Amino acid sequence: MRKISFLLAFVISSFAFACLNYSVVGTDVKGNQIENQEHERYVAGLYINEINKEDVEERSLIDLEEYKKTKNLDSYLNYATSLVYLGEYDKAISIFKEIEEKQPNKYELASNLGTTYELIGDNKNALIWIKKALQLNKDSHHGSEWIHIRILEYKLGIIPLENLLGFDFGKEKNPTSKYSTKQLEEFSQALAYQLSERTQFVKPKEQIVGKLYFDFGNLLALTKDLETAVEAYELSEKYGYNSPLFNERFSHFKELIKENSDSGKIISEDLLEIFKYYTHKHKIIILTIISLIFISLILIIIKKRKK
Repeated sequence: MRKISFLLAFVISSFAFACLNYSVVGTDVKGNQIENQEHERYVAGLYINEINKEDVEERSLIDLEEYKKTKNLDSYLNYATSLVYLGEYDKAISIFKEIEEKQPNKYELASNLGTTYELIGDNKNALIWIKKALQLNKDSHHGSEWIHIRILEYKLGIIPLENLLGFDFGKEKNPTSKYSTKQLEEFSQALAYQLSERTQFVKPKEQIVGKLYFDFGNLLALTKDLETAVEAYELSEKYGYNSPLFNERFSHFKELIKENSDSGKIISEDLLEIFKYYTHKHKIIILTIISLIFISLILIIIKKRKK
């Protein structure tokens, strides 16, 4: 039985990983064809997470019960954090302050309190607490909290929207940068994290998120391909961002992709050629069917052996 289970797991995982490890044709900022791993095309930050309030509420009750039993402040902090996701900001702030009095200089508390102040529009206090969180843990949120600070500085009128991240991608239709590819990739990862967090609370339209997605698109154009960059630009447009440079680059990128007749095509010499003409959704369906057939065969074999 163990051998059968192992074989089943191995076959299914082999199909799954195979589906993720093929290459596709992309387009760079000069219009040249480039090769990318398909799994790298699914970039964090391009997918907006929705808060499941039923799950959060259930989790909050568990944490509250745990706190009542043990007086563990971490459980109380988790409960207050759940309240933020549930929109009970004032109650959450009250609990955060209560915990701060008992256990000061806790990074998670400072970060969550700063975020909650921002959600109620108190950007001054939000900036104070986010700066404190960064002092307590410079690597917080994957080293991305400097972006949060700049967002709050913009909201307080300290920096302009067009200099939101402090990056200069030039004024031409192709973005440029003085930073190395490695640095740009680090900036991209940090921005992806902040976008994933922020878009849970901020829905379209919102100029700040729109500008962040424009900058994200510029980073992706320089580190990945124009196909991925256009996805970020589309979200930028969805969030209401608009500027002459944005419009010029958006149109230019789409034209370069259009001229690349092989854009999105699979580059593969192995069995995955059978997936060449299918979308990602279709591939998942095919793999699911194959897996179900295999499971059915295994179950039939097991029943026959028992007889």
